[in-house]
Amino acid sequence: MKKSLIALVAIVVAIAMSACCAKPATESNADQPNEWDAYLDQYEAVVDSAVLFSQTASIENMDAMLSFTSASQKAGDMALEVSQHAEELSPAQADRFSEISEKLGKAADEFQKKLQP
Repeated sequence: MKKSLIALVAIVVAIAMSACCAKPATESNADQPNEWDAYLDQYEAVVDSAVLFSQTASIENMDAMLSFTSASQKAGDMALEVSQHAEELSPAQADRFSEISEKLGKAADEFQKKLQP
C-alpha cells in the first residue's frame, strides 16, 4: 500500500508540475470563466476531502486511510484530465490548479509521516 501511495503522490506532483508549463490562454479568453472553473471547483472539493481524511487517518483508523487513498486517486484522475487540457486554462486557472495540487501533495506528505514507525 505504501508503494502505491508513493506512486500516486509522484503522479499528482508530476501532473501539477506539467500544468505549470502550459501555454498561456490568449488575451481574449484569459479572464473569461469557462467549464474549467467549475471543474477546478470539483477538483478542489475532492482534494479538500482527501486533506480531511489525511488528518484523521491512522493505523487504527483504516476507514480514513482507505478514504484518503480513494480521494487521492480521484484527485489524481482529475489532475490528469486538467493536465491533458492545460492549454485551455487561463494563467489564473493554471495557478489555481497548482495551488490545489500543492495542497494535495502536503496532505500526502502528512499521510506518509503517519504511516512511518
